[in-house]
Amino acid sequence: MYHKIFISKELKKKLNSKILWVTGSPRSGTTVIGNLIASLKNTEYFYEPGMFSAILPMLKKINTKLFIFLFESYFYLELIKNGLNKRNINLNSSDESFYLNFKNKKDLNLRKSFDVHNNNKQKIPNIIIKTPNFLKEIMYLKKNYNFNVIFVDRKPLEVINSLVQKKWWSKNLNRNLIIIEYKKRYYPYWLKKNKYKFWHSLNEYEKCAMQIIYEKKTLKKNKKIFVVRYTDLVNDPKKFIINIAKKYNMQLSKKTLSLLKKVKKNKKKDLSFIEKRIRVKILKQLYN
Repeated sequence: MYHKIFISKELKKKLNSKILWVTGSPRSGTTVIGNLIASLKNTEYFYEPGMFSAILPMLKKINTKLFIFLFESYFYLELIKNGLNKRNINLNSSDESFYLNFKNKKDLNLRKSFDVHNNNKQKIPNIIIKTPNFLKEIMYLKKNYNFNVIFVDRKPLEVINSLVQKKWWSKNLNRNLIIIEYKKRYYPYWLKKNKYKFWHSLNEYEKCAMQIIYEKKTLKKNKKIFVVRYTDLVNDPKKFIINIAKKYNMQLSKKTLSLLKKVKKNKKKDLSFIEKRIRVKILKQLYN
């Protein structure tokens, strides 16, 4: 027997139609693109909600009804309800989720009143949720809740270079990764058990490549997902965000225009050395 949360189907449907997930591989540009979308008028932004790291990997590992109960309890009663009532604003300027990274000070004074149990007509803003790493799980949610999803695509070598610089899969594992411990060794949660031995044969560059390959396989199975390219952003930032705004019926704000000025083209780097550190078998999957 499982509990249920009591939110009307009508309100759920209305909320779900307003939700846009922004995802992609780590270090692919989801932060800058998430901030741009969050700066559009009439939006509320949720930057990498921490509980998703606990809940989403449980998909297919626990009873489906239990997963739905855990997800919906957190999603609607904690994240959405408190977020739309401006109870979770981050004012720590050293964090990437700092409120003024994507909104203006005057937005802090906009009073919000949202009741997740109220079936009456309520004005609901566009809800932007930025969380990289969980494309497979997000696509499951899209199928069952009809969420909108944007996937950020960036050139593989650029992503791998950034991941290695951040020591993403270094021996020290100093990132907040979702991992599985097995026989005193650590593995990414998405890796199948029969691949554990293979994983230990990989160097740091190859492990980063395997993470991208995992997401690419999921992307191929979901061809209808809206893919945006990081290259298009840096080549023409204004055209890039205007296209997204039009697709989701949103409008640019003064904050959007100020953020666009900060988008800079990446300096061209010769990243061919990375290919020399990755075995041919993995390279073929990376570019396939």
